[in-house]
Amino acid sequence: MPLIEDITQYMIETEQNSTRLVSGMLRHRMDPRFISEQIMKFATINSFHKVLGKVIGSYASVEDGRAIPCPECDHGEMQMSEGCMKCTSCGYAHCG
Repeated sequence: MPLIEDITQYMIETEQNSTRLVSGMLRHRMDPRFISEQIMKFATINSFHKVLGKVIGSYASVEDGRAIPCPECDHGEMQMSEGCMKCTSCGYAHCG
């Protein structure tokens, strides 16, 4: 998979500012759940911010050790493996 050197070149200004803000929060060890909750309060259904909030929230769940149910088979658990969330039961994978 190719590495994008500067992904911000593909973002509009508000998206660039949001990613920098979230990066700073994470570097200062703010709880990812709190960051996700705050983003989701104001995100529209199909926005960049909605995706950003969901991604941060999914990593918070993984770090907490909480089981994330598989959206495909409903009885397996999603676990982080090789940069993707993968189901331990059916093999479903969600990357990105």
